[in-house]
Amino acid sequence: MANNTKTLKLAMRQHLLAVAAIQSKVGTRVFGHHFTEDEAGTVEHPLVILELNNGGSDYNRVWSSSLVDVYTYSKEGDTEAAELYDLVYDALQAGCVGAPQGIHFLAVETERPIEGLNPKTRAWFCRGTFRLTGAT
Repeated sequence: MANNTKTLKLAMRQHLLAVAAIQSKVGTRVFGHHFTEDEAGTVEHPLVILELNNGGSDYNRVWSSSLVDVYTYSKEGDTEAAELYDLVYDALQAGCVGAPQGIHFLAVETERPIEGLNPKTRAWFCRGTFRLTGAT
């Protein structure tokens, strides 16, 4: 089975939720997309959002590489968002992220996080980018 966006996000989500420190902060709130403006006000925080940025693969579909923007959000403030990002970084950086059907990805941070306040969600965030490379 070739890896795809769904497999990649599922693998990252499962990998992050397997880390007790992350799960204790977010419960199961690791999502593969941002919320609509109507939904944003009702979502519990803190949380993690994984958004596929771009990627590619070789001609024979032997390997693929994807950039994933990792957002951590907090209603409490930028400190909590940064602390959650640090936990995510520790879980992903230079680590092997396993996926269903034995597909594995190597995760490497390619862009250090920026911080800010999202006016639509009224929540603080940190956003960094990871490259996940693996066999298909």
